[in-house]
Amino acid sequence: MNKIINRLSISAALVLTLGLSSCESEKDLVIYDEDLPLISETLYMLGNAAPCGWSITDPTPFTPTEADPLVFTWQGTLGIGELKLCLTPSQDWNIPFIRPLEAGQTIGKDNYTDEPFTMHTDPDDKWQVIEMGEYRLTFDLRHWTFSTEYLKGPERPAVEPVHADAVYVIGAATSAGWNIDEAIETTKQSEYIFVYEGNLYEGEFRACTERTWGQHIRPVNNNTEINEDGVADEDFIYVATPDINWLVTKAAKYRITFDLENWKIDVKCLKDGEEEKDPIETSTLFMMGSSTKGGWDGEAMTPILRDESDPYLFTFEGTLSEGELKLYTESGADYENKPAIRPVAANTEIGETAITDAPFIYVAAPDNKWKVKAGKYRLSFNLRTYTMSSTYLGEPEYEWPEVTPIQTDNLYLLGMAVPNEWDIERNPTVCTKESDYVFVYEGTLKTGALRASTFKGWGAHIRPKTDKLEIGRNGCKSEDFVNVSIPDYNWNVVDEGKYRITFNLENWTVKFEYLQ
Repeated sequence: MNKIINRLSISAALVLTLGLSSCESEKDLVIYDEDLPLISETLYMLGNAAPCGWSITDPTPFTPTEADPLVFTWQGTLGIGELKLCLTPSQDWNIPFIRPLEAGQTIGKDNYTDEPFTMHTDPDDKWQVIEMGEYRLTFDLRHWTFSTEYLKGPERPAVEPVHADAVYVIGAATSAGWNIDEAIETTKQSEYIFVYEGNLYEGEFRACTERTWGQHIRPVNNNTEINEDGVADEDFIYVATPDINWLVTKAAKYRITFDLENWKIDVKCLKDGEEEKDPIETSTLFMMGSSTKGGWDGEAMTPILRDESDPYLFTFEGTLSEGELKLYTESGADYENKPAIRPVAANTEIGETAITDAPFIYVAAPDNKWKVKAGKYRLSFNLRTYTMSSTYLGEPEYEWPEVTPIQTDNLYLLGMAVPNEWDIERNPTVCTKESDYVFVYEGTLKTGALRASTFKGWGAHIRPKTDKLEIGRNGCKSEDFVNVSIPDYNWNVVDEGKYRITFNLENWTVKFEYLQ
C-alpha cells in the first residue's frame, strides 16, 4: 500500500517524542530540523502540458529509479501549458500537490538541477511549460528537489500531400469565431491550392479540411504571428494535437494561400481592414437582447426594416427596455457562435445622447453588446459602411398584450422578497390554486423585488406595468399586471411581513393584503 508521510507532522512528532524522552532521562532536548523524505511508492503528474491532461483519476506516472526508489523519472513530450504532481491518483482535488516554490516557475530549454519544490493544497501554484518538446524530468522525494532536461523539440510529421475538397478558416480572428459549423470556406484554385481573401481581426485562427474538430492545419509553433509583414514562418503542420494556432496581431484584409502539397502558407496584407470592408449581404436583420421585446429568445428576435432605396440600410423605430442589444442577419434558436453586429467596445451606451455613424463590428466573438437605457429610439445600421446611428425619441411606450385568460395548473413566485428568492428552475415558491384562474400565496415576504411565473423557467412572467411598483402595509395602488418577457419589471416590497396575495389569471389582476 502506498504510504505518504507528511514532513511537518513527522518533525512535530519527533520533537514531541524527543522532548518526552528528555524529560524522562534528563537529557538535553534534540530537535531534528531537516526535511524528511516524502515516502511514496508512486508519483504522477497532470496538467494541460502533460499527456494525461487534467485527469486526476488517470494522471501520467513517473518511474522509480533502481538506485533510489524515492527518486522518480519520466521522459516524454510536454506541450505548452501547466503541470503539477501528486503521489497517487484521486477522486478528490482537495489533496496536497507537489508544486514550485514560486507560482508559474517556467520549464523550457534552460535545464534545472536539484531545484527545490514544495508540497501543499493551497494556493494552486503550478509549473508553466513554455517550450513544447521532449523532456526528462527527475523528482527526488528524499531531498525535495527536481531536475529537468530538454532533450529535443517536437517531432514534425512527414509532409505528405493532403487531398481535400475544401479548406475552411476558423478562430477568433475570423467572423465565424470558434463556431465550427460556420467556418469560412476558402476558394479552391487547384488540386492543392486554396485561397482565403477577407478581413481578419486580432486573435487566433487555424484551418480545417472539414467542418469538424480533429485534424487541422496549424502553424509549426503556437501563436506564429501574422501581420502587415506577412507570416513569421511559412511552414504548417496537419495534426490533431498539439492544439496550436496562428496569431493575427494586425487587423486587416489579407490574402492567405494554403499549399496542401508542400504544407506551406503564404500571407499578404492587402489593406487596413478598417478602410474597406465587404458589405454584409443580407435581406433581413434582427435585434435581440434583454432590451428587446423577445429578450434572448432566438425565435422571437425583433425584425428591422430594410430601406427600399438602399438595400444595406436598416432602421428600427420603437421602444427599447433597459438592457443589452446585438443584431443577427437571421433569426433562430441556433444563433449562438454565429457572427453578430456588435459595438467595437463592449457595453457601448445607447441613450439620450445622439450617436452618428459610429463604427460597429460583425464577428462571432468577442460577445460585445450595446448597453441600452430604456426609451423610444430610432436606430439605423448601414451594412455597407459598418456604421450605426441612434436618436432618442422620448420615454418608453410599451404596447401591452391583450388580456386573455391564462390557463395553468401552477403559479410560482420569485424574487428577493419570497422565501426561495430567484430559484425558479429548481425550487420556486409555490402558490395555491383555489379555482380555474385564482391562485393564492399566504406567507412572509421580505423587502425586495417580486414577480410570478406559470412555469419553472425564464421568459414571459407576471409583472406590474410600472417598474418597482410598491407593495406595503397599504397593499398596492394598482391591481393590473401583464404577462411579458420585456420589460424586466418587478413589484417592490417595502414593508416586510405576512401577506396574502391573490392572482386572478382570467382578468390579469392581483390583490396584495398585509396581514401582520
